[in-house]
Amino acid sequence: MTTGQKPAGTVNNRGLAEGTHRAEHMAMHVVPLHRCSSELGAEVGGKAIGLGALTKQGLSVPPGFVITVSAYREAVATAGVAPRIAELLTTMGTDRDRSAAITALFDHVALPEHLAVQVVEAYAQIGGGPVAVRSSAIAEDTAEASFAGQQDTYLWIEGEPALLDAVVRCWASLYTTRAIGYRRRFNVASDDVAMAVVVQQMVPAVAAGVTMTLEPVTGDRDQIYIASALGLGEGVVNGDVETDSAWVDKAALCLRRREIARQTRAHRYESGAVRIVDLAPGEGDAPSLDDDTLLQVARLALQIEQNAGYAVDVEWAVDASGEVHLLQARPETVWNNR
Repeated sequence: MTTGQKPAGTVNNRGLAEGTHRAEHMAMHVVPLHRCSSELGAEVGGKAIGLGALTKQGLSVPPGFVITVSAYREAVATAGVAPRIAELLTTMGTDRDRSAAITALFDHVALPEHLAVQVVEAYAQIGGGPVAVRSSAIAEDTAEASFAGQQDTYLWIEGEPALLDAVVRCWASLYTTRAIGYRRRFNVASDDVAMAVVVQQMVPAVAAGVTMTLEPVTGDRDQIYIASALGLGEGVVNGDVETDSAWVDKAALCLRRREIARQTRAHRYESGAVRIVDLAPGEGDAPSLDDDTLLQVARLALQIEQNAGYAVDVEWAVDASGEVHLLQARPETVWNNR
């Protein structure tokens, strides 16, 4: 590259890829969550389909939109990195080597201008402010395999430049070491690897967690299992904070058993970033959910299971007013297949 020459996809001071122009009649690459359905599965991915279904049921889902798979493919093609990605996946040494080399290629990827304009407009339509940016890969969250946690999530992203940057970083996380290895395990062809990105208003969670509409160890479908913790739900999903557990009788919707952990730290947004913080003495001694909220979480999960027709795995967050917001619902991937 000669001095002063910029790589394809270089971002200008508006956060857009230089050398691109907005085409008035380009196909839309941004879809509101309420429009996401299985018919759009190849464009919006599993996570977005699940959120779309929850929205159509009238449940509390944070407002958001999806940046489609076509947008990802166009951005990668515009930057000229697609052939190199395919080559590295088949020729580079270890998965760690492949991941490092491919992730570096995304330093040269930016959103084409017409796409960036659509994303910025959609961001304004949901009110701007802090958002969560999450993957919705087209190969993820089927009844056979959950790709949860294989790609990166970016929380409390605020402002247009930060949002556009987070979208590209989310795309790059298709090629983490764990994601490459996990796809090999489930024989996902490299040609099938692409990502939609879900952007949603951030829930300022006082507590959050995961619900499964069966007992995860025994597979007992007469129970609902709830794992919860103070703070954002990343602690429960990642398993890096102490977590309360509860078992609810599915028929009677009454608490069967509860185990309260003494929580000493939580994922919270502080000083401009999401971080694990130490709780004040005694703050984590009480249950992370009161009984009424616990049973509300169970009822919501049961409703989702009944509408879906199979056991589900639901992520949720509770705000300071006590409202439960649904962040994701996907098929349970172990006992559904037995």
